[in-house]
Amino acid sequence: PERFTIGRGDSIAKIEFRLRPWSVISGKVRFEDGDPVVNRRVDLYRQYHLRGRRGFARVASGATNDRGEYRIHGLAPGAYFIAVEFEGDRTGPNVEDQPRIDPFGREVAVPSYSTTFYPGTLYLRDANPVHVREGEDMAGIDLYLRPVERVKLAGRITNGISGETLTSASLILERLDSDNTGTLPAPSDPRFDKDGRFHLDHVAPGSYQLWVDASSENTRLLGRQNLLVTNDNIEDLEDRKSTRLNSSHITIS
Repeated sequence: PERFTIGRGDSIAKIEFRLRPWSVISGKVRFEDGDPVVNRRVDLYRQYHLRGRRGFARVASGATNDRGEYRIHGLAPGAYFIAVEFEGDRTGPNVEDQPRIDPFGREVAVPSYSTTFYPGTLYLRDANPVHVREGEDMAGIDLYLRPVERVKLAGRITNGISGETLTSASLILERLDSDNTGTLPAPSDPRFDKDGRFHLDHVAPGSYQLWVDASSENTRLLGRQNLLVTNDNIEDLEDRKSTRLNSSHITIS
């Protein structure tokens, strides 16, 4: 912007500001049968680059009305990734779902809905950005949600130096973009069983990065692994390549 220097006794007049209009993105969100998705959050993300790392930051949000319509205004021109936040039906705290069993005693996955990216994909890597110009009212950005089978991830966390199994740690699941570099946090609620195995339930198909942060004997331990989640449970995560920090690391095995 232009700078002004004001001296003693000076008078500057006719300073004009030319305001620029914001942009708008709107559309409808529906289930696969055409019914409207009511009262669901619609998020807009923009890419950012920070210290050599690429990620996605949520910059605006809206909600669908009783017709499944959303309208998000006040947007600067640029490219936006649109996502409908939907993590399906979950039980409340201290409640455990009883698994569905088929006639052969095998657990059956229960279809539900998951966060969906425009133009209608569960995979961040397949999401298409929506480009809006200055003052543009971009309508008709519709999304359809379809049921998906969520799966379970399980494994062990092992200290890469001592070989001991760690029974507590912080696990963060992040969605990956097409280059496997940009990340977007995904909801996760890890738990550990009595045998020291960790479990991540209700994970939708997609490309993820699993971060593990733990400590042992006052030493911080970090590990990371890329995962491609399909429609099958992953019972034994194994990773022999670990991220080192302070001469220590952990191994997911």
